Amino acid sequence: MSAPIFYGPNRLRTSTVSAASTVSGRPITRLSDGFAQPLWEGTGPIVWDQGATPLSFDAVLGTAGHNLAGAVLVVETAADALFTSPTILGTLGIFDAAAFRIFCSGTVLRYSRLRITGGPATVQLAELWAAPAVVMPQAPLLATSANDRPNVVGQETEAGGWVGYIRSAARWEAEWVIPMITRDQRDVWRDFYRAIGGDGPPFFLYDDEATLRWVQCLSAKWTGMLPQQYELTVQLREVLS
Repeated sequence: MSAPIFYGPNRLRTSTVSAASTVSGRPITRLSDGFAQPLWEGTGPIVWDQGATPLSFDAVLGTAGHNLAGAVLVVETAADALFTSPTILGTLGIFDAAAFRIFCSGTVLRYSRLRITGGPATVQLAELWAAPAVVMPQAPLLATSANDRPNVVGQETEAGGWVGYIRSAARWEAEWVIPMITRDQRDVWRDFYRAIGGDGPPFFLYDDEATLRWVQCLSAKWTGMLPQQYELTVQLREVLS
């Protein structure tokens, strides 16, 4: 088991975002609206302008259900909109439709872009995030294993039978207890929590079993055992793309 990594907030959310082209009715705003459906459709590169004071990010991430299999994704940054002298921050080859994470390192300048080579003629993608990483100091306690939560509405009939409507596949859900957190680490996570909007809005999580997920926080509670030692109890649920 590994220490979870929380990603957020999304730098695209506070940037001016553009693409080479966008299909009518599938606006570029869908890439950062927090919803995994409907998809943005268009052609890259996808560019985000953070303005005069660009903020750093540790990864560029995308939700599952895209059509980028076979493409190579390159994250670049530059001081000018023409990308006269771009710096590569990260690169990733895509082999399936799963959620992806491009590790990024280097100084982020005003303009950043996701360059797509070898992919489909028209890209389909729900959410694109450029986000800082909040790495927890250790894995959750062993007693807090993940579970599968069904999404079914049903009831018994008068004859004692059962009828129901399966609204979606079962989803990953976990209630973690993560101890031994310093006050500084607590404050970093609280800043992340406030920045994403608290309970409800989805975000990216690299969980304790090394799986990248699109999840929401259902509740988060801190307790303090010593002035410099805190414990986080957090309930998380996967959001299906």
